[in-house]
Amino acid sequence: MPIAPVTSSTSEVDVLEWMGRAALELISQGGLGYSFDPLVWNVPNDFADSLKRFTGVFARCTIWRLASPIFDPIIELQDRHPALKRFLGQWFWLIPDKNVQEMKEIADKMEETSWRIYNEKKRALTDNDPETKIAVEDGRDLMSVLLRANMEASEEDKLPESEVVAQIIALTFAGTDTTSSALSRILHLLCTHSDVQARLRDEILEAKTSNGGRNLEYDDLVNLPYLDAICRETMRLARKDIVLPLSKPIRCIDGTYTDSIFIPAGTNVIIAHYSTNRNKAIWGPDAEEWKPERWVDEVALATLITSFRLSLPTGEKINIFWNRASVTWPSIGTDGKKPTLPLIVEALEH
Repeated sequence: MPIAPVTSSTSEVDVLEWMGRAALELISQGGLGYSFDPLVWNVPNDFADSLKRFTGVFARCTIWRLASPIFDPIIELQDRHPALKRFLGQWFWLIPDKNVQEMKEIADKMEETSWRIYNEKKRALTDNDPETKIAVEDGRDLMSVLLRANMEASEEDKLPESEVVAQIIALTFAGTDTTSSALSRILHLLCTHSDVQARLRDEILEAKTSNGGRNLEYDDLVNLPYLDAICRETMRLARKDIVLPLSKPIRCIDGTYTDSIFIPAGTNVIIAHYSTNRNKAIWGPDAEEWKPERWVDEVALATLITSFRLSLPTGEKINIFWNRASVTWPSIGTDGKKPTLPLIVEALEH
């Protein structure tokens, strides 16, 4: 669903796309010292689109993922022999699976963009323009720090360029998709809990008033209890990247009890985060409910809630479904392959 230009105080907006663009710009400026998008105009971004499509397409390549160990020797060979890599890439289109072909298209776009960023940063370090060179040499973003350290390292300690580029891909994907999906899920839940949305808005506006009407800094926002509770409660029911310790001793096969488990290195572990975060023995009889109050005793979200009222679109075809994978993503209906989260956004007057 394309984003329509805002022509009134109330419009339908694909929030997921804007959250993805905002998250990419945050991680690219802080992590790469690079800007993809000024977040002003509704312009397409192939790299951002590839990052957002990655999880869904990857999840549909189940058979190929299971068979991937078979191809490990070939992958290692092509890394050592560029000619073999070019040959395989030339005939890759013969694989009769549209998901695999789409995955290759996404991977190619991510690699192409990452190489461009790397080469621009590398050129800046050897540029004769003093201002450009100083910007990288004094840059505090992760990529500038990595490049400087890599250039100063001895030959045996240097990372190969391909590894540096791989770090760019990993950093942008890990920081973008998780952030945008988490913010989108929070906004979706606030649409279905208008009372929570109103209470959060009141908390942020009150804090802003106490701050002389100025925008709140990060340190101010993290001290807002209800905002913190909403983030924690959403992650409790949605996230999949936590480590859950044993809440009580368990009985071993020899009849003894233990409150910890030794796991040898290399062991594959499957943890049912979805179930543990809904365990009534831990969270109480209302474990299935989204209740931020259970935690009571962030900047983009605070800005949105104080400036807009959010609600779900009306219509028979608008059914938001959250797909489960390594990173969850929303779509319209259970068969929706395109990540999207259309919400009604109404500007508030203060």
